[in-house]
Amino acid sequence: MLQMENIKKSFRNVHILQGVQMVLNEPGIYLLYGGNGTGKSTLLKIAMGWLTADIGKIVFRNREITDQHVCIRADMGMSYMPQECGLLWDKTGVQNQTEARRYLKNHVRQEAAELYGELNIDHLMSRKINSLSRGELRKLEFAITFEHDAALYLLDEPLTGWDKKSRKRALSFLRNEAQRGKIILICDHEFVDITGICKGFIFLNEGLAIQKEKPSDFLKLL
Repeated sequence: MLQMENIKKSFRNVHILQGVQMVLNEPGIYLLYGGNGTGKSTLLKIAMGWLTADIGKIVFRNREITDQHVCIRADMGMSYMPQECGLLWDKTGVQNQTEARRYLKNHVRQEAAELYGELNIDHLMSRKINSLSRGELRKLEFAITFEHDAALYLLDEPLTGWDKKSRKRALSFLRNEAQRGKIILICDHEFVDITGICKGFIFLNEGLAIQKEKPSDFLKLL
């Protein structure tokens, strides 16, 4: 489904990604992990089209999308939740939801209305974004991201600020999404409770990616 080949990216002569190879073909949850500054967010932004790689090739659903706009990638079935807040700060949750649906057009999941209740955040919809806590913001962004009935989800620190109960609920939701045939690439520093539900692991180190299938093999890299 997603192949990233020889991805290189530098900022002011600092080489962040130095030839990353990554292949995600089968449904499941994949953990993207690495230390601070190893390029995790950069790699996700390049995959979604928010950044352009200096060198490299990206293929999604057997079509090269290296030079395609983010809107085309979204229309093809990619959904992205950035680490930075992407919501309209002076609008309510409902207004942000409406704006997102306007761009999604015919790609809104049929059960979208149930999603907010399932994640226990429907009470946040009437509040303005600038009144929400960090955890509440991430919960709302998470739900809006999954309103998109995509094939591939790129999630950058999506569960930051979530309480344990809500985090458990979100991980259960992600596991169900994977069982529905979705591919989910998630970047999360608190990975202990994620490893058991992951199909694979991508470890970024010194500008390169090491891809493993077993949790034990991934943990040996740390």
